[in-house]
Amino acid sequence: MLYQNSLNDLSLAKDLDKNNMDIVVEECEIYTILKEYDIAFNKCKKANSYAKNNAVVYYAYGLNFFIKDDFKSAITYFQKSIKVEESLIGVY
Repeated sequence: MLYQNSLNDLSLAKDLDKNNMDIVVEECEIYTILKEYDIAFNKCKKANSYAKNNAVVYYAYGLNFFIKDDFKSAITYFQKSIKVEESLIGVY
């Protein structure tokens, strides 16, 4: 229920700022928690279209691949996130 409320709030926020990448990344993270991996992955793709080379988006992609046991792709995206923002070195 908590996550559904968060998605509702994010929907309201999107009404105010339709192209806000941070909102889409948050949706990606929530759908990942809810194990709605295909929706989460599509949200990541959408966020990436707004902001190329975004470390958080790359990390979210990596997390979704990791959960799907696609470790090779997960490592690729975790490494991309670190390359963009070295402070994320702990994720790999």
